[in-house]
Amino acid sequence: MKKKIITFSVIFIILIIIVLSFVVSFINDRKIKERREEIKQFVINCLEDKYNEKFEIKEYLVEGVPVDITTLTDEVIEKSNFHKFIVSSSRLVEFDVVYIEYLDNDIYLKNKESDILEPGIYDNYIYNYKMRDIRSEIREEVNTILGNVKNIDVSFTDIGNYYIENLLIKQSLDSKEELELYNKYFNLNKDISNKDFYDKTMEISNGELILDIEVNDYIVNSNLSNFKKKVKKLVKYIQGLGYKEYNINLTFNKYQSANIVKYLEEEKEQIYLIFDYDIYSNEDASNKLGAYIIDK
Repeated sequence: MKKKIITFSVIFIILIIIVLSFVVSFINDRKIKERREEIKQFVINCLEDKYNEKFEIKEYLVEGVPVDITTLTDEVIEKSNFHKFIVSSSRLVEFDVVYIEYLDNDIYLKNKESDILEPGIYDNYIYNYKMRDIRSEIREEVNTILGNVKNIDVSFTDIGNYYIENLLIKQSLDSKEELELYNKYFNLNKDISNKDFYDKTMEISNGELILDIEVNDYIVNSNLSNFKKKVKKLVKYIQGLGYKEYNINLTFNKYQSANIVKYLEEEKEQIYLIFDYDIYSNEDASNKLGAYIIDK
């Protein structure tokens, strides 16, 4: 009988522990869920105040703030949150938002001299908004120049941190000059012209306008001369809009591609055109096109 009582008591204690664990876990999960809902609403409110537009969160992910673990301890990761969102605007533009949060301000202050991300909300709405504008701006004329254009993607050389495309984030050791540029960028609005947006971004990134264009065509020796004229006209058009620095990637049929970039020789600007062929190309090596310098 005594054995049964002991056994029952042990089972009862285990059940109590399990129930308590479940209750604690349920309470913690609810707190986490409530906290995340608060953060989502906080982010939406900030965006709506900033852009005077309605937004919807499509995806939400929480990680530790990314850091260089060779200079910082795990403590800064454990005491911080990197909230990443994919958001859609009422204008149907999808973009990234991150909210960098340090849960213990002492940890942030202690590691500030190691070039860590500054807390706050960062987004690349204007970037994605303007990329759509630029694409719309150039699409018709690019198709007229090249003919048979299937698709055009537009981007700028990356200005972002931690592999989030063109999402500029302040870091604790940024210089005064950098911060002045960043603040100008952060204060841009949707009404800025495409050219002015390009200029502001280039100030920060010292980069290029990147065009990725799919063309339903195939370039061979017999039509190369005519294609070079198209390239010259395309570059003149792009630079005429004010996009002086460019990098154009063309994809053709039959696993053929080409890259067009600025070429400087003795301060004279020319155009560098180089063709490439995928491993699956059936083109004979003797017929493959190579690299060419085109006078502007």
